[in-house]
Amino acid sequence: MLPPIVELIPHRPPMLLLERVVSFEADRVVCGARPSLGCIFVREGAIPGVATLEYMAQAAAACLALARPGGRTLGARGFLVAARRFSIVRDRIDAGTELEIVARLSAALGAAASFDCSVGALGEQLASAELTVYLASDPL
Repeated sequence: MLPPIVELIPHRPPMLLLERVVSFEADRVVCGARPSLGCIFVREGAIPGVATLEYMAQAAAACLALARPGGRTLGARGFLVAARRFSIVRDRIDAGTELEIVARLSAALGAAASFDCSVGALGEQLASAELTVYLASDPL
């Protein structure tokens, strides 16, 4: 059984955007989320497409946590270092849309890791990016 998302990443409401881990394999996590009207990014009933970057970053953090011994990063500081090839298909995504967020580890070197990420809904890819993150060794 996969742990709750709150046990994997340090984010808390209102910045905790992911709701659950759907699946995890050695280097790939699939997370789920449904932005509600109370979501910090919702304006006029929708989130802006650019907000998908944060959904992908949180999925990458969850993937790192699940891949680590003990499966936790609470207390660790992670930093988004770069977002390359960030592509958005829609300017707005309606609140209530069931999102599937995928982060696949594509490279790792020491405390740095790169992920190929995507956000989709109903079989349509809404956004994608290659994210590079750095996990600091000093706990909060």
